[in-house]
Amino acid sequence: MDVVHYYGSGQYERDVISAFSASKKLLDRFPNPPIGSRVYVGFDIDDTVLCTAGHSMTGIPRLHPNKVPPRFEQSVEGFLPSVPGALVFYQHVMTKGFTPIFVTARRETPEGRDFTHVNLQREGFTGYGGLVMRDDTQVSNESYKQDAIMRLQHQHGPMVLFLGDQ
Repeated sequence: MDVVHYYGSGQYERDVISAFSASKKLLDRFPNPPIGSRVYVGFDIDDTVLCTAGHSMTGIPRLHPNKVPPRFEQSVEGFLPSVPGALVFYQHVMTKGFTPIFVTARRETPEGRDFTHVNLQREGFTGYGGLVMRDDTQVSNESYKQDAIMRLQHQHGPMVLFLGDQ
């Protein structure tokens, strides 16, 4: 199955909604954290809560623009749409009393941080406990995220679940 067909056929939406459903079942096994405590659920951003299908961070489409399904078209301002099912799961995390936190391999710059915050808020991801962005280290995205998660847990407390595409 080619990428354009995967997104356009609805299979992508079914797959990610299924993944969020499985994550919800896993999260529901944990007791709600005590009021006032911070127990984290971590989220990657790109292709976990914001859909980059047909887009790149440079603004150059990854897929031919005429072949990107309408659901995933980028707005004029350059913001990315949310991944189907991501906001529903995010709201469930909040309802259960967990603190969502974002860990992303996006490079840390003042403009990049502001743009990411605004994009998340426009898509309904508000009230989160933090946004951790990548510095200029030369490690792989996967290694960076693993290290960042370990540092977060050491400094701020437990993370019971992390959702990402790597």
